[in-house]
Amino acid sequence: MVMFVYDAKHKSQLDYWDSHPLVIPFGEDAETFIGINCHYAPPMARAFIFDQIMKTMNITTLDENSKIRLTYRRLQRIAAFRYFAPLIHRYRKDHVRSKFVHIPVDQWQTALFLPTANWQKANARTVYADYRRKTKK
Repeated sequence: MVMFVYDAKHKSQLDYWDSHPLVIPFGEDAETFIGINCHYAPPMARAFIFDQIMKTMNITTLDENSKIRLTYRRLQRIAAFRYFAPLIHRYRKDHVRSKFVHIPVDQWQTALFLPTANWQKANARTVYADYRRKTKK
């Protein structure tokens, strides 16, 4: 999990975006990386998402040496994938405006609930309502 400052390239076309993402990265190419930005989910959904990742990885306890290897294919196989889909975002490396702050796996539960999102063009209530709409069955 990483935190960083981000300036969206196509911000004029976005309804909203998070300029301080909290991302679990799982893929990259030369110009971009893709990951789960946990901020797009309401806090209770973040707890559920964390639990789903733990189940998928067959991890019961975390420590500073724990490693989690996520792939898009693995995420798609999770029964609760619809809860992950709205959180998956691609970030351009040349639009990252800070160093990455790496968060050890054993600190994820704490980091998930820190109020560090910095919404642009919307507020948390709007973002969370949109998430709920997208994940409704």
